[in-house]
Order: sequence, then structure tokens, then C-alpha cells
Amino acid sequence: MDWSPELWISLASLLLAGVGVYYGRGALTPERGGESQRSFVDGRKDMGARFGELSEAAADIHVRARPALERIGTSTLLWEPAMRPPRPVPLRQVTLTWQENPPPPDPALLRATRRYLPQETRTRRYQRYSSAMGDLARPALFEDRPSFRLLRADWSHADGPSLDFGPGQYFDLIDQNEALAHELAEATRRKPGRLPFWGLPIRRLLTDDPLLLGRRKVLPSVGTLTLRRTPDGQASFLLLLRGKGKVATGEEIFGPLPGGMIQPASLSPHAHRRDLSLWRVIMREYNEELLGAPEATGDGGTEVDYGQPPYSLLDAALDDGSLRVWCFGMGLEPLHLAVCVLTVAVFEAHTFDTVFAEAVKENDEGHVISQRPDGAVRGLPFTEAGIADLQAKRHLLSSPLAGLLQLAQQHQEMLLAPPGCAPT
Repeated sequence: MDWSPELWISLASLLLAGVGVYYGRGALTPERGGESQRSFVDGRKDMGARFGELSEAAADIHVRARPALERIGTSTLLWEPAMRPPRPVPLRQVTLTWQENPPPPDPALLRATRRYLPQETRTRRYQRYSSAMGDLARPALFEDRPSFRLLRADWSHADGPSLDFGPGQYFDLIDQNEALAHELAEATRRKPGRLPFWGLPIRRLLTDDPLLLGRRKVLPSVGTLTLRRTPDGQASFLLLLRGKGKVATGEEIFGPLPGGMIQPASLSPHAHRRDLSLWRVIMREYNEELLGAPEATGDGGTEVDYGQPPYSLLDAALDDGSLRVWCFGMGLEPLHLAVCVLTVAVFEAHTFDTVFAEAVKENDEGHVISQRPDGAVRGLPFTEAGIADLQAKRHLLSSPLAGLLQLAQQHQEMLLAPPGCAPT
């Protein structure tokens, strides 16, 4: 046979095509990645099962490494003087400003977060935690939405707390925070009582400064403890049991209601300026979590109309004093090193009952925990005994919820003062 150059080229092409089909088919089969993918999924299940234990361990690591950090009461939520104003301030005194060009993240930190990523195919490893999570352990709510990245926080500014934000994406948070938690779960799986610090390369980069605002992408949430105050000065509060398979983090854990990422409500460029507001984030979360509205995403560029109920009712209540919202600063959830702006909203009972007359029991994120005489939302008793009973189940409480409950108890006299009597 005459082996012409054309024949050699044809044979080589067939061989390459066969190799491509072999590996391509491997990339599409459910078993691709094999053991590394099963290990990744098992690791995420272990993180959920040991959430309380891992949070306690992470809190201990960071408190020992940075003396300025302290727990808020007996909770695992951490903060230090630079993370809070000298005293709680009305939410409207917190100023948010926009910075267009944030600094790039630390390359060493990005490399470290890829340590526990599984194989995507036989020849390629996942490059982002969010990609692996989306393919192998995807929750119901999992979308790479625009988010606001915290760049600077001055809680002691003479004119009131001042926070600077820039552009970010939600999966930036997943890539860093979930990898950090996964690392601790893996390092303690065989010996849960032992903290092998030298086996924690991601966390080790963050022990000197867990915030590291100039080197990592910090996308804060805002957590709000909601109090319903009756005319006799008594109060109740609401919880959200975060649903299994519904949320990206904190499944089957009690959290504050409402709570959510500090994000714009629309893809419209105007929303990035208009929605840079803690209060607007909180209002949207009330609408979604307590009134069952779909999440405001504005995929087609549609912006939220804040002139319509329930937003107009909430704005009016804040103006007339039948709703007061206080900001306590921000806390650090130790397992993921996630930042949460801490707020407490105090509704007069008649205002709460009017705004939330159509409150729901279930929402897209979980189950609303509340006593419901006659089908109405009233909340759990905000009493020393009631809170102590809840804190006895501390392994089931998110760090922000546990911290907020303790802060609310400490400042109960201020929070439950009649409208017009509380200091401003």
C-alpha cells in the first residue's frame, strides 16, 4: 500500500477524533470525576451535619489568632471595635457610597481556594467552587447575581458610619467562603476535636485579618431581627428555618427574618446606584420572606417600584416612628468568614399587623417560625426564658441570629422604648 501524506493525515484525524469522543463522552457521563466528585459531595454533607461544631472550632481559631476579635456574648458571631459604632445608630445614619474600580483579589488566596475542588472530567479539575457546587450539589436558589463588594468600613466616622462598596458577583462569595468552610470540614473529619491549623492553608492566609477587604472579595449580607412591640412594651420576634435543598448555605439552620445579600434588585445599571441602600435591601427581603413575593431579580432590566406597597407602607412607618430600625455594626460568621451587617427592626404591633396582614408560612428559602393565633403572625415571645430556650439549641442557630438575639437583649430598654422616647 502506498502510504501517501494524505492517508497519514486522514488516519491521524480519525485517531484524534476517537480520542476526543472518548474524553468527551467521559465528560458527559454521571460518573465523571469518580471518587473526587463523591468526596466533594460527601464533604458538603458533612459541613451541614457538623455546622455548629465547625462554627465553634472556627471561632476559637480566629479569636486566638487575633486578640481584638471577640464573640458576641456566647454566640460564635465575631466582631471587634473597628466593626461597630460606639453605640447602635438609626439605620438611616449609615451612609453607603460607590467605588467603581475595586482592587483585584489576592492570587495566593485564589490558588488556595482550589485545593478541594474535584475533577470535572478525566483530565480537567473544576476551576471554581461555584461551578462544582452548581453541577454536583446545586440548591434551589443558586444564581450568579450582581452583588455589592465591601471595600471600606468606617463605623466611627464623625458624620455617622460610612461604608464603601464596589461591583461584585454572588459566585465570588461562594468560591471563597464555601471553600474555606469545606477546608475546615475536611481537616477535622477524622479527628473532630483537633484543630490542625497547618492543614488549613486558606484560613491561615486570613487569620491576621479575617476581613482583608483590600485582598479578598467580601460580599456582605444584612441580617435583621424583627421585633413586634405591643402597647404594653412586650415584644415577640420571628425566625426563618432555612430549607434543606433550598439555600446555598445554612440548610436546616434557624436564621434571622429577614436576611439577604446586599445586592441590586435589577440588572439595570441604574439599580446599582439606586439600590445601594441597606434599607431597600431589608424592605425587599420582607416582601420576599414574609409576604412570599418572588425574589426581585429584574432580569429584563425592570426596576422595583418602591412607591408601591409594601415598600410605601414600610417607608411611611419608618417616617412616622411606628417602625424603628437600628444598626449595631457588622459581625463575622467564623466558619465561612462571611460578613453580616447587624440590624434590629422594632414594629409597633398595629403597624406590623397592617403591613404583614397577608404573611406566609413558607417562602422560597424556608419556613417562617411564629406563633399564629387565629392564623395571624405574632412571633415568638421576646423574653429571657424564651431566648434561653432557643439558645440551648445553639448548634441549630446561625451565627448572625445568635449574635442578634444577644445584642437585642443587651439593648432591650432602648429597643422597646415607646416611639419618640428612644434616643436618636
